[in-house]
Amino acid sequence: MINYENKLEDIQEDMMKENMIRGGMSKKEKLLRWCLSQKVFSKGDVIDWGKQNWYLSAERRVREFVEDGMFRHIDPSECVLRGLKGNMAYYEVT
Repeated sequence: MINYENKLEDIQEDMMKENMIRGGMSKKEKLLRWCLSQKVFSKGDVIDWGKQNWYLSAERRVREFVEDGMFRHIDPSECVLRGLKGNMAYYEVT
């Protein structure tokens, strides 16, 4: 079983250390923090978040996170079993 709380805390701690050095959080870091807080989210959710935060390549960045193994793409058949609606790509924290 994945302990999301500890994973989120570890990433937040690493980000805080980097922010102290650089003086601010990047859009990539903000997106990662948001994704970790959502646990399961859709492509549409990411696009909406990207619009609100002036980050139009947010969905592309999430796909890069998937390639890096941070998140996983949920199969359409699994979406049906979980009750996730719509014909949209869904992701979850690994």
